[in-house]
Amino acid sequence: MEPIVIQNFINGEFYPTEEYIDSVDPATLEIVSKVPRSKAEEVDKAVKSAEAAFESWSILPPSKRAQFIFKIANLIDANLERLALLESRDQGKTVGAARMIDIPRAAENFRFFAKVISNPESERTTLSQNARGTPFTAISSTNRVPVGVAGLISPWVDADINAAAAGCARSSFTNQGEVCLCTERIYVHESVYDEFMQKFIAEARKFTVGDPRNPATRCGALCGKPHYDKVISYFEYAKEKGYVVYGHGMDNLELPENVSKGLFVHPTICTKVPEDDKMVTEEIFGPVTVVNTFSNEAEAIQKANATKYGLCATVWSQDLSRVQRVPRKIKAATVWVNCWLIRDLHMPFGGMKTSGVGRESAVESMEFFTEQQTICSLFDPNSKQ
Repeated sequence: MEPIVIQNFINGEFYPTEEYIDSVDPATLEIVSKVPRSKAEEVDKAVKSAEAAFESWSILPPSKRAQFIFKIANLIDANLERLALLESRDQGKTVGAARMIDIPRAAENFRFFAKVISNPESERTTLSQNARGTPFTAISSTNRVPVGVAGLISPWVDADINAAAAGCARSSFTNQGEVCLCTERIYVHESVYDEFMQKFIAEARKFTVGDPRNPATRCGALCGKPHYDKVISYFEYAKEKGYVVYGHGMDNLELPENVSKGLFVHPTICTKVPEDDKMVTEEIFGPVTVVNTFSNEAEAIQKANATKYGLCATVWSQDLSRVQRVPRKIKAATVWVNCWLIRDLHMPFGGMKTSGVGRESAVESMEFFTEQQTICSLFDPNSKQ
């Protein structure tokens, strides 16, 4: 397949550029597209064009703007298979993940905000739904707290160990761990540690590594060579330190010939890692997680919060008091209880501390992308005009 040459789209027209950046399929190391390496004058032209278009766009009635955005969503749906394959070739993820998550979610986002434009006063919902519209039995709520840091706690003595092990495997290894919401630290109550580890490793084995186009594959390739080298360096370090209990880099990978040169790594689990070690404190952004223990609730919360990051966390427990009490003490912007990656676009999304500034959602995005204006007018009650 010849590489796709992408051009700049400015003021409604496509423009070639002098230089291009090669986009490489991480699974095969083949060049799949050429992306413009735009120069300053091209960027300036695009910005000026956007500023000029905004004048007419901003005065369009909300219903008209929504029509354009709905059309984008419909076009994404109509090109699902093509876009899923392109996303897989560009990023390395499995076609199945792109088909089931990324592409439908892109269409859902456009459709959601088209509705927000049409009805800006719409209220937040508390019932989450999946991409096909089937309700989950999940309740979302907003709690305003000071900014802080994040971690993951899983599970307590009373947790459903089977569900926790499966959930932690998903949150650790989905999309090769290249999701900002993926888990890199797991804290397990010491009394259920052995049982959890046995079941967690069994779940990790289900994440087969291979050709992203194969429906049986659950772990594709890492997104690029520099990132691959970074992840491998952490794996080598962990192996040298004796932390690895499952997986490790490319050891024993059996890959088909067509992807034998790809940027693949095993899902990897580390244990007994000191809390100040870089495997705990740094974001690796790969299919690797550290599992350590805690003995009581206070220790679990302290360890979960002992990080500079604060995007998300998960609590696994069947104790109703605990699942109400503990999430409020975890300094993370999103805390899931007995689940992971259930999202409702009405609910605020963002991070605490170094994980981000601000929030996005129906209400928060509206506030972020608009300016409030106050107009004061004096009317003379005695005037005849």
